[in-house]
Amino acid sequence: MSLPTSQRTYLCALLLLLSICPGIIHAADKSGLITGHEEWSGSIQITGNIIVGQNGVLVIHPNTNIKVQGYYSISVEKNGRILAQGTPADSIVFAPLNISSGWGGITFSEMDENADSSVFQYCRIQHCYRTTMGSAFAVTRFHKLKLSHCRILNCKNNYTYGAGFYGDSANVIIRDCYFAYNHAGHG
Repeated sequence: MSLPTSQRTYLCALLLLLSICPGIIHAADKSGLITGHEEWSGSIQITGNIIVGQNGVLVIHPNTNIKVQGYYSISVEKNGRILAQGTPADSIVFAPLNISSGWGGITFSEMDENADSSVFQYCRIQHCYRTTMGSAFAVTRFHKLKLSHCRILNCKNNYTYGAGFYGDSANVIIRDCYFAYNHAGHG
């Protein structure tokens, strides 16, 4: 049985739209350990803690919207890397589903001395809430993190320092970033 021309045209247009914009139907659920090469684009739902571990590379493409579904965090360890490189027109957004509870932010710790650079460019990171140092970013003994043209907004912690960014023995490049409406207990 053959479909009328108008129905075929509608069906073709719908299939084309779905192939171009797969994230409009269903966001990809992500959680767990990344030890290989993984790429994120479109709509991402973090449904558990993310660990970018030994030999892990997480590439986040421009115009990716990451919604954290609970109080989860992203941790980078050993020689893991994150390359989150948005553009001025298509930034990358990290935000919680529930802004009253927030999410755990991004941590770099236990990094190998020879680990390669991680890059966050044209990213918006918001509503990170922690009770320990650092909310949006907590970086310990890592010297190859680069942040440029990022917006760190509405983050808080109830400890002492670093609602938007906290570094301990870290040499980090922060260029043209905007930090606003962040609050730390004592600094």
